[in-house]
Amino acid sequence: MSHQKLWHAFPKKSFTALFGGNSQHGPRVAVSPPRARETGYSGFLFLKHFYQPFIPVEPGEPGVFVSASLRQPDWPTHEKVLVSAIAGERNPTGGYRYVGDYELLLEGGPLTVDEVRLLHPRVLDYWTRYVRDASSKHTWVEEMRMRILCRKYFPGQEPSEAIFRKAELEKLTLGDVSEAFKDGDEKLYAWGMRCVWYEPSFQERLIEGQIADDEQDGRESRGSTAEDGSSPIETRSGRERAARKRARTGESSEGIIEVDDDM
Repeated sequence: MSHQKLWHAFPKKSFTALFGGNSQHGPRVAVSPPRARETGYSGFLFLKHFYQPFIPVEPGEPGVFVSASLRQPDWPTHEKVLVSAIAGERNPTGGYRYVGDYELLLEGGPLTVDEVRLLHPRVLDYWTRYVRDASSKHTWVEEMRMRILCRKYFPGQEPSEAIFRKAELEKLTLGDVSEAFKDGDEKLYAWGMRCVWYEPSFQERLIEGQIADDEQDGRESRGSTAEDGSSPIETRSGRERAARKRARTGESSEGIIEVDDDM
């Protein structure tokens, strides 16, 4: 595969338009079992260099993923990793690049208090906001929130269901979470990232999908309107193509640019 193809980047929603999953579901995007059986891909891990300065840059390169979580039951043994691409000559619109299939290895314990304080402020700020604002579907996030609130409002009391119910009524601030990490009450972990393989056909499939969409967009721009004044894009297939087009540009159906809350 040519170097140009290796460095080809795509908007995050291009991946989910082709393979399934919800691009707004944070860094780890899971694909439904039926769609996974259809496409052969069960999920992806999207990481931004802005929040994760030690992740791979070149395909196959090792890296480090800083996380506030130990391994969760839904984590696969290895997964396709997509890293943010800096907008420039190679990638005019930025987006994400596929760098390989990686396994995450936790060989040591959590980061020490000194190591946490030496992290780039963006790393700590990301996880602080993630813990405060992430979806309650993440059990480990909910448990961490409760521990922080219990230590703040009910110091010295043993955690219990009754205490948790009282803690839920209190407001968790960014300062509460940040101090919990800095003081060592809550932990951050440095996961080693080891590439197990690179799948050229996956990258080729993404490129072919983008080319096909670009060609279809060109044909649509030369199309005519229907008798009722609607565009051919209003047909079912047209709406699907429009969704893929919005996926490439990052535009929502209401014409508003959506911002991903990922790493």
